[in-house]
Amino acid sequence: MYRLFFLSGAHKGRRMVIRQGPVILGRHPDSAIQLPDDGVALQHAILEDSPEGGVRIRCLAPDARLAVNRQEVSAVELQDGDQIEVGPVRLQFQGQTKAVAAGRARHGGLQSITLAAVGLLLLGQLGFLVWLSVWQYGHDGLVSEQVALQTPAPLPAPDVAVNVQPEAPPPPPAVTAAVAVTSGGSGEVASAASEIKRMQEEVNQLRHEVAALPPPAPPPPAPAPATAEAEHPVWELAQRMLKRALAQAADLGPAGLDQELEKIQLMAPDFPPAYLERARQFEQRRLPREALAQWQALQRHTAQADWLARAQAEIERLAALNPPPAPAPATEAPAISKYLPLPQPVAAARAPLVRIAALDQQKFLTNDQFDEMRVLRITLAPITNALAADPTGVTARVTFYDQDRDTGRIVPTRAVAPQAVLRLAETVKLEAQPVLTAAYLLPRGFREQESRAHGSRHRYYGYRVQVYYGGELQDEKARPMDLLAPDVLP
Repeated sequence: MYRLFFLSGAHKGRRMVIRQGPVILGRHPDSAIQLPDDGVALQHAILEDSPEGGVRIRCLAPDARLAVNRQEVSAVELQDGDQIEVGPVRLQFQGQTKAVAAGRARHGGLQSITLAAVGLLLLGQLGFLVWLSVWQYGHDGLVSEQVALQTPAPLPAPDVAVNVQPEAPPPPPAVTAAVAVTSGGSGEVASAASEIKRMQEEVNQLRHEVAALPPPAPPPPAPAPATAEAEHPVWELAQRMLKRALAQAADLGPAGLDQELEKIQLMAPDFPPAYLERARQFEQRRLPREALAQWQALQRHTAQADWLARAQAEIERLAALNPPPAPAPATEAPAISKYLPLPQPVAAARAPLVRIAALDQQKFLTNDQFDEMRVLRITLAPITNALAADPTGVTARVTFYDQDRDTGRIVPTRAVAPQAVLRLAETVKLEAQPVLTAAYLLPRGFREQESRAHGSRHRYYGYRVQVYYGGELQDEKARPMDLLAPDVLP
């Protein structure tokens, strides 16, 4: 159990007690803690139990801001008193120790004061009895009395442990006084006995008040067994995005739906339903090669036996239905080997019809699956005399490059990057400036494995984009620009 104190935003001043996780924070109505503030992503962050027994916060939206103690993080173990920034919303984390101690203090304070008062009354009663005995024996034997007093047993210390329900104290034992009078002085003895009886009644009343105190708060319920979705919160978000995209398929159109499915794959590369749906959509649009590429990509990203078997069956089915494509015309740029230098592009035989309007690269925060993730968006636009160009003839080839840290040599990357050409959907209009997307992904520990396998250390350097129409080069750009120079690449 832990608490969240909201320091800003729509919930400013509120306190929330979290008894079990995982808990998703975001602007979406389905979020466990909905933050309706501008700048908060639909599924912004998740609070979950860590293997060390604490609480861990992790960013879910790649382009969202998550900070702890003013330091931007992708995932971090929270400590008591940490200040969290979910977009513009600030809140403070209070760990389990203080939250439980606050509950104990409320119930333990009143009981401690009451028990102290009972103890003082008992001590006063015993003192009075001692004084009474001394006074009686000092009166020349006029009064001989025997006072037998059965004092109540001391109260047990209250049990205030959070997870133990204290038992009700036993009924107080009766207190009796037997007085034998042999001679005069009966009035004084009767007065003393009356005083003792009154004090005993007060003690019994206090004991009943202690028994009537409210018990400590019951222990929190045991957390529910973790489900598959709780173990994979990113999959849960991916499933919601998939359902939303399919529900909006009619409004998005084939190209828009494909872009939404591609976003899901970039966020959760090991989420098989996204590959299944993309392959199904490509087959419906009579694009069997693209459907085949989806099943092949699924084979590379999943380790689940049932999905691997299904992907292999679909690959064999599509390969049997679709023979290998005919060789490309001589004017088309040859296929580029991953480890050979790029050939110089062949100039177009006619005036270019399509150009690269913009290149936008975004780098995402490190997460549990990837040490590095970059997404390149390529915006295309027609040239004036190309408004009637067929969009299915437009293709793009993207090559990412790494640099050897020791020698400075630039080589095509071995990371996860597009191997096939990128194509526009047949329903896309060039005048709408369509966008193609390519991703550069470094799985967790990839650089260490690469160093052990090849004996060299690399880092990201840049990319080169070439756009073709009908096999003829239309435009090319690179970042940095020296990737276009013939003497830079090996």
